[in-house]
Amino acid sequence: MPNPLNPLFGIQDLLKITAAPTADLARIGQVLMGLTLSTQGTYQCDIDTSGIGTVEVHVTASAQTASPTIAFNSLHADGGIYQASTPAGGALVANAQQDLKIVSVGEHKMRLTITIPSGGSATFSRACFNGL
Repeated sequence: MPNPLNPLFGIQDLLKITAAPTADLARIGQVLMGLTLSTQGTYQCDIDTSGIGTVEVHVTASAQTASPTIAFNSLHADGGIYQASTPAGGALVANAQQDLKIVSVGEHKMRLTITIPSGGSATFSRACFNGL
């Protein structure tokens, strides 16, 4: 059963870009929903999950080209991967909502990683997370 004392229990929030390829640094701080990412490289959306038991991200790409991918992981303090999501992520599928969940992470930070290949792009019609 979810803990209603969780600071994010039942709250849904928008994912924001916290890191971007050098050629697209202006994206940092922007809300992912509604954006089209087309610069080759890796974008990150970090979530502070201190004290939260379960976090779920919901991502829908309304359009994509050249098979961009996503991954959702919890991180150790040094940035190393602690736990991968269920399901593990993978290729974005246009107009299909992808729900990725991590359970019992305690104080770890979580990161959604979006990788845009050469000639690729992704437009996000949904990009949010919630604590359970």
